[in-house]
Amino acid sequence: MPNPILSPIIPIIDGYRNKILTTPSLEIGEASQYLVELSALLANLGEEILFAQQAYSRRVVEILKEEKMTVSKATIIAETLPEYVALERAKLYHETTIEMIRACKWRCKSLALESDASRNL
Repeated sequence: MPNPILSPIIPIIDGYRNKILTTPSLEIGEASQYLVELSALLANLGEEILFAQQAYSRRVVEILKEEKMTVSKATIIAETLPEYVALERAKLYHETTIEMIRACKWRCKSLALESDASRNL
């Protein structure tokens, strides 16, 4: 089971983000390769979210048992803990990955249209 606080997936996604950002003229082969790889990572991120949610929920339950307080108060306290940060980070990276996939799809479609247009001249 991956550690939801120190996810090994985060640096991998950061690497793809940096590649996409620093490649001004991303070619169709690169874009389609990134598309496949990022899509595969999306499933891993889903697992990260699941594990992080479980860890966060366990902490909320611990706080409720220890402190004998309302759920809303326990939730506020739990949101200051590393488990909550890990959960939110996993969700943000999931959204970021989806946006990178969309960008790569758009780039592939754009390059394909350019190629078709140049062949029809």
